[in-house]
Amino acid sequence: MGMLGAYAQKLYDQFPQDNIKLLFSEDLRHNTPEVYGEVLEFLGLAPFTDVNFTEMNANRATRIKLLAQILERPVGQRYAKLLGLKDMPFRRRLRRWNQPRLKREPLPPEFKQILVDTFTDDVNLLAKLSGRNLDHWLQ
Repeated sequence: MGMLGAYAQKLYDQFPQDNIKLLFSEDLRHNTPEVYGEVLEFLGLAPFTDVNFTEMNANRATRIKLLAQILERPVGQRYAKLLGLKDMPFRRRLRRWNQPRLKREPLPPEFKQILVDTFTDDVNLLAKLSGRNLDHWLQ
């Protein structure tokens, strides 16, 4: 599943290179508007206006699970009304407080080495196909 270089090679074997646009999640994460513009240009589309580039699916925890259930689930929303939590801006602030961002834990070194050993050839293939230096993926 993680052999991205092999998948990219299959694409290049089947389609002309100018019909393929490889995107990297790290670029999308660090420079979303620019990548968005590149994709639209590649597709020959005019830019859309009023685009929201808010981060989704950030690594979060839940402080109080019952509160999360009250704020998130339809059944809980009835209880939210009873508790006076109907006001949406207040509920949003309360939800944000109850779900703080967490820093992702680094991989255990032994597991990271297994991944590097498993994917080195494939990462090198993807680097060759994309014309990018991906050495940082193997560190």
